[in-house]
Amino acid sequence: MKIKMEVKPYDLNDFYNEVATKLGCTDTSKANYNCTKLNISSEIQQGFYDYYKSINPNLNEEEITMDVTVLLAIKGPKVDKALKPNEIEVFDGFIFQKKGDE
Repeated sequence: MKIKMEVKPYDLNDFYNEVATKLGCTDTSKANYNCTKLNISSEIQQGFYDYYKSINPNLNEEEITMDVTVLLAIKGPKVDKALKPNEIEVFDGFIFQKKGDE
């Protein structure tokens, strides 16, 4: 399912919570996310770099770029260049609950 998101600086966890809310999740504190079930546009991805730059003004550009790239490689969604700038694609299984989190 494709949905529209605002193109802006995002913290990764806040972004996932915002996507979950748009999908109807009413309690994101109990939600877990599978980042492999989400594609984003390049413009949305740039928002992660912009956000982390804004909260780390004392780090140089190379450090921030490396840190965010590693974060996205481990916990981030992948970019689909075919998506419109403000578009993401969510697949079944993006939101789940761990056993015992009921």
